[in-house]
Amino acid sequence: MMMNTIKEIYGLKHDFSWDSGLVCWYNRMIDKAVDELDAADVSRMIRQGILKDVAFQRAVDIFIKNHYDGELWDGTLLNIMVLEDCRVSDEKVAELRELLSRLESEYSQFDWINKEEKNEYLQNVVKFKAKLAQA
Repeated sequence: MMMNTIKEIYGLKHDFSWDSGLVCWYNRMIDKAVDELDAADVSRMIRQGILKDVAFQRAVDIFIKNHYDGELWDGTLLNIMVLEDCRVSDEKVAELRELLSRLESEYSQFDWINKEEKNEYLQNVVKFKAKLAQA
């Protein structure tokens, strides 16, 4: 079964106004189904303010499946969700609370390349967990 593209769902059009990396990415991104968006796509969507609610929900789904995913380094997806105050749907809050509690004690078992990234990841886990505690 063919899934509808973002372009079809939201009635968007390709942008041919400028030949830049951002415009080329946008044109490729809107030809994807929501489930085809990866961490790089959702990170860029959030930073650019493009369909942020769609990007947040997809970011949560990606994070649940791969807790350390990121565009630039391990954990950048969590970092951008914390920095951009990710809005989480009610049905995902309990699952994320449980996951974040587990990650708080297990994150050190991940094979971190950089100690600063490891520390930042824990800080982001704690911040995201605190945000969800208020939900």
